[in-house]
Amino acid sequence: MIDRLTLVALAPLALFSLRAPTLAAQETLRLDEAVRRALLTHPAVAAADARTAGAEAREGVVRSAWFPYLSVSATGTRFQEPMLVSPLHSFEIIAKPEFDNTLYRGNVDLSWTLFEGGGRSARMRGAEARYGSVAARAEATRQDMTAQVVGTYANLLSLREAHEAQQTRLEALLAERDRVSRLLAEGRAPEVERYRAEASIARAEADLAELEAGIVARTHELARLVGLDGVGLDAGMLRAVALTTPDPNPVDEIPDSLETDLATPELVAARSALRAAEADHGAASAEWFPRLIVSGGLRSYGGSDVDFTTEWQAGLGFEYPIFSGFARSRRVAEASAAETAAREDLKSTRLAVADRADRAMEAVRGAATSAEALGAAERHLVEVVRIEKLSLSEGAGLQTDYLRAEAELAETRAAKARAVNLHVVARAELARARGELTPEWVRDNLESLP
Repeated sequence: MIDRLTLVALAPLALFSLRAPTLAAQETLRLDEAVRRALLTHPAVAAADARTAGAEAREGVVRSAWFPYLSVSATGTRFQEPMLVSPLHSFEIIAKPEFDNTLYRGNVDLSWTLFEGGGRSARMRGAEARYGSVAARAEATRQDMTAQVVGTYANLLSLREAHEAQQTRLEALLAERDRVSRLLAEGRAPEVERYRAEASIARAEADLAELEAGIVARTHELARLVGLDGVGLDAGMLRAVALTTPDPNPVDEIPDSLETDLATPELVAARSALRAAEADHGAASAEWFPRLIVSGGLRSYGGSDVDFTTEWQAGLGFEYPIFSGFARSRRVAEASAAETAAREDLKSTRLAVADRADRAMEAVRGAATSAEALGAAERHLVEVVRIEKLSLSEGAGLQTDYLRAEAELAETRAAKARAVNLHVVARAELARARGELTPEWVRDNLESLP
């Protein structure tokens, strides 16, 4: 039967064997590389980029209203009885009109809207604003994806470091059980000490199993984020992350002026949505003005046995609906309500961004303080464990004190790892709240350790 020491030695291999094959035996996955892969491969980012391309195309469609409209057409019609196949501009007895069973017609038409009360300009402003809103939301999607990758990556690092701490604890407990077994054989220790050691070992093994399950789940989650489903990802490929820049000062209060708002993607999108709503209001109001249209064209007529005749025409058109069932006033009211809603949405977004920035700043402070305090606690507990172990070996200490110290040390190491990685996540969330969480920010502020 395999003893516990052998199981401890094989635990990492057993854990990693549960996962899919790795990219390469020697390859690592740095945090900045994970972010880059996610932004290149994740369907949410691709969908956001596609929507941006669609909004840009829609802007081009609206812009085309400023250009003249030119079209050509041609028809050929066969009649049962002979049909007039040339223009008849006057009627004279001596001028015989031309008839044929087949009529061919060709048209070239050119038209341009000379005036429509500013509707085109308003629709153009609306299209530009909608493109800006969609592009900003696409940037928000990219920053959300970056934050998700950083959070999952850091969570996996915390689980991996907690696993290492529990494994170290299990090795120490197995050594303690062996010590007790030797003393029992010599009649120098009570049976209860062996029971305590066995209970602590069982608890450590349960903690290890729970951590291993968490590592497998988070590894699969990270693999899906970075597009490695079919290639495989190993938790051992990750590299610890450290901050390379100091924590920033507290976030200033978000100003009320639209011109001085923080340029977060959410605020940019909300401001663009407001501009689009204002433009829609203007376009709806423009319906109360008449439309003036200039037009011109060439007309060509002929038959199968009649030569073609071509003539030009030009005109100026005026259009104004007298009554439309109150549709115009309803559209103006609808656009006005949408503008009010967009303005209030901007205010709400501004408050939400300010709240998120405040929470992120507090999380940065809390994580930094916690990591520093837990680091000090770990150094003290290492000394406590050393002293308790030495006391046990000399027969002056209590086994319960030693087991308690080992458990507390493992828990403190896991907590410190979580705090350190939460500090990284909090800094990323603060950058996200400020609209700064880009691959460049990750590269400049987070360093992957060797």
